Amino acid sequence: FVHQFDITDGPLNPSYSASGEVPGWVLNQFSLDESDGRLRIATTITIWGGGEDVSGIYVLEPSDGELAVVGQVEGLGVGEQIYSVRFVEDAAYVVTFRQIDPLYTVDLSDPTNPRARGELKIPGFSNYLHMVDDSHVLGIGQDIDVNGWESYGVQISLFDVSDLDNPTRSAKLTLEDTSWSEAQNQHHAFNYFAAAEALVVPATSMSSGESRMHVVHVNPDEPLEELGSISQDLLLDSSMAEDWYYPYCTGFRRSVIMGEPELDTPYYVYAQSNVGIVVADIEEPDTLLASVAFSGVDPCADGGYSRW
Repeated sequence: FVHQFDITDGPLNPSYSASGEVPGWVLNQFSLDESDGRLRIATTITIWGGGEDVSGIYVLEPSDGELAVVGQVEGLGVGEQIYSVRFVEDAAYVVTFRQIDPLYTVDLSDPTNPRARGELKIPGFSNYLHMVDDSHVLGIGQDIDVNGWESYGVQISLFDVSDLDNPTRSAKLTLEDTSWSEAQNQHHAFNYFAAAEALVVPATSMSSGESRMHVVHVNPDEPLEELGSISQDLLLDSSMAEDWYYPYCTGFRRSVIMGEPELDTPYYVYAQSNVGIVVADIEEPDTLLASVAFSGVDPCADGGYSRW
């Protein structure tokens, strides 16, 4: 069920407007979008007790106290579930996954007749999609073998969606010795800064337990290139490193990019974890320039665990 409320009289005076219903369940906030007074919503229908999952997009329009379905496109990713969605103006980009990663492009220019235009099937999947420009989408997820069993690490993909009928992956980068990134399920950890042509994301290695903040050069006309990664060596106790001891609760969480190159101030990355903040030049992220440890803060206060 979907409910609509009117807050034109102010946030303290909401009033009920309409309700509607669509089949299935939504993944996250990116599965819903409003355009010209209509709600677009992407869902996955799970068939309990047999049958295959299937996904679709529904367009709802308020009318006489009801959110009525005025357009729909179904049959996306038969046997798979939605892993990420991005609505952009008159288009939607939907990733489903079971063993391979189909990226669907959906034309929403006619809300009463949405159409699936293109489909790209590649190994792996993307958990989060982010627009670079009008015709390119960045995705972060996992580089998975064609059978859907073995992961090769955190995968950054650049999709060219300039032709909705023929989406392509124009570039791909697998971050070396990585297992998971918080940016896969928390978009605040995904830091794309167009002015610096840079993507900054945290990733953790299961083999060592170490967390690093990876800096990737992103230009739609060039291959994806990792410029380096920021460590926590200035924050973590040296004896921990020598014993291969890395508390998982000290992993990098967020980052900020600041600088004014036009005033001869280069872009710096400020990478934050529960332990503190470290600073590096965006062009040379492997070299730590400064650090500030949080004083009197237990990074594992929520019950984090450790790995040797």
